[in-house]
Amino acid sequence: MYWDWTRDVGDLEHSKIWDDFQYALGGLGDPAQSYFVMSGGFKSIQLAYPTPHRLKRQLTIKSEDGAVFNTSFTKNKVEEALACGDGDLECFQSKIEEVDGAVESIIGGDLASYFSPNDPLFYLHHASIDRIWWLWQNKSPKNANALDGGLEATKIPSDGLYEEWQIGDVLDTQNGKLCYIYY
Repeated sequence: MYWDWTRDVGDLEHSKIWDDFQYALGGLGDPAQSYFVMSGGFKSIQLAYPTPHRLKRQLTIKSEDGAVFNTSFTKNKVEEALACGDGDLECFQSKIEEVDGAVESIIGGDLASYFSPNDPLFYLHHASIDRIWWLWQNKSPKNANALDGGLEATKIPSDGLYEEWQIGDVLDTQNGKLCYIYY
């Protein structure tokens, strides 16, 4: 499951993702309540890191000078990333990191911090980033195993929490250790 924010970019503030029902992600933070999330399934969640606090979201659509932020994670921006040349991971990575950072910055609160995984939205957002990477990987054989910063044989640290895998084990979502595709 992923959140395709390109569908919500035109009216992010009123996206269905903020719906208020027991199993929803809950709304945007309430400015009158220090931007705590006051609705949905996570309205009462008590987070422990880095200090005990409740989940915060502080939507910021425009900068102080009036620039509109949500133009940086549109379908066109995703298409720009996907248009990077065959095997040009540096181009793809640069463009997709811009999109990733824009979503996190605009939602604000916990998501825009170094403890962003506190917000359950983090996982839906990063699943979308993973989906876009998957689309790029499947565009060309040169993209499939494009890698920067390690070798396919490099082990992914697990600190004993799970079986250690190699980077090459998880580059393909349909063979090896993983078994999923995106639609």
